Amino acid sequence: MAKRGNFRWIIIFLMFYITVANYIDRSAIAFAVGDIKRDLGITTAEIGLILGAFGLGYAVTTFLGGIAVDRWGARAVLLVAATLWTASIGMTGFAGGFLTLYIARTVLGVAEGPNFPALTGAIGRWLAPHERAIALGNTLVAVPLALALGAPLVTQLIGAFGWRGMFFALTALSGLWVPLGAARRTPGLGAFSPCRLSTVVSWTGSWDSGFPPVFPASGSLLMAPPFPPAGPGEPGSPRSAVL
Repeated sequence: MAKRGNFRWIIIFLMFYITVANYIDRSAIAFAVGDIKRDLGITTAEIGLILGAFGLGYAVTTFLGGIAVDRWGARAVLLVAATLWTASIGMTGFAGGFLTLYIARTVLGVAEGPNFPALTGAIGRWLAPHERAIALGNTLVAVPLALALGAPLVTQLIGAFGWRGMFFALTALSGLWVPLGAARRTPGLGAFSPCRLSTVVSWTGSWDSGFPPVFPASGSLLMAPPFPPAGPGEPGSPRSAVL
């Protein structure tokens, strides 16, 4: 009997990584407010508008992100989102005044909004039902860890490189995810694709799981179809998997 590989847990790690970056990036500006006000001559009222801009963008794409993930898949949505928010963090480091910061924070909110819809979409497509709660817990622990570790990390970066250097360092941290998320499955890891359909051995149950049984041509990350439903006496577990 073929056993499922552990590649799905690499997917969970990628979701953990991007969520850590997400929360560190969004909160970093709070530690640099004093320096930014001093260097750019920005008022307290303008800082309030800049910080609020994130929420405006975030609210819109958190809603639309779920629609996008269902339409184009978690991988495609996250690649666009991570690229945009990496650019917005870099833009913050180059900011010369209120308008640049306001635009950068708005773009950051827009880009980070789809993160949780994509996270749940990826888990639903890659994990069997009996593994999804564990996978979600493993991924969401990124939130408190990012808050606990992000504060000392960001303040140390500000102390060492200044607030602009801090944002450039975070740009690299987020940007590193993009090539990882874009990577294709390598041969032997059991990617779902038409050319590897012969490697799929009999699943328990049918494909009538509420999702279309579409196999992505690229066989790429975060885009596999959902697990079939379980058979009698096998809650959530397939009899066999991808070789």
